[in-house]
Amino acid sequence: IGNKAFAYCTNLSYITTGKELIIIEDYAFEKCAALMADKIPKSVTQIGKAPFKGCANLTSLVVENGNSLYHSAENCLIETQSKMLITGLNNAVIPADGSVTGIAAEAFADCATLRTLSLPTCIAGIGENAFQGCTALQYTEHEGGKYLGNTENPHMYLAFVSDKTVSRWECDECTPELSLIPSIAEIFDIPTHELL
Repeated sequence: IGNKAFAYCTNLSYITTGKELIIIEDYAFEKCAALMADKIPKSVTQIGKAPFKGCANLTSLVVENGNSLYHSAENCLIETQSKMLITGLNNAVIPADGSVTGIAAEAFADCATLRTLSLPTCIAGIGENAFQGCTALQYTEHEGGKYLGNTENPHMYLAFVSDKTVSRWECDECTPELSLIPSIAEIFDIPTHELL
């Protein structure tokens, strides 16, 4: 299934794929608002970025048993070897069993009705725009920033920092917690050592 092959097919509600399907490219089903469920066959060996981005009514995402490269859990699509969560749905729960250690770029992008999401302590990295457009998502406020996660997770995702907080950092009135330096460096696209 090619790049954006069915993107914006707003009336597409059901998909039937052949057992020979091998590749699902980037944004293949983006904004297919009526799509309600999908089963990814065991034959699939490659899945691109955010294949189900903005599929508001997609409530079930399952990878067929026997796929050695991908699996699904709690409505999350996971690349098994890398432990990378590729896509999550509005009703997803990130597994806390260590099967996910990273969240890919745009993994939850445009999950507009996603309200809560716990980040297990095993999450060590979060890709760019992973939660873009998640307008209902509730954040934890801490020291002038908004974070996805909580203070028990050493890899909280820095989602938003107010201009006032950044200004206070720049004027040496306060400093961010050391555990947040990697997230801040990523947001501002500078090396970590420049912030220390």
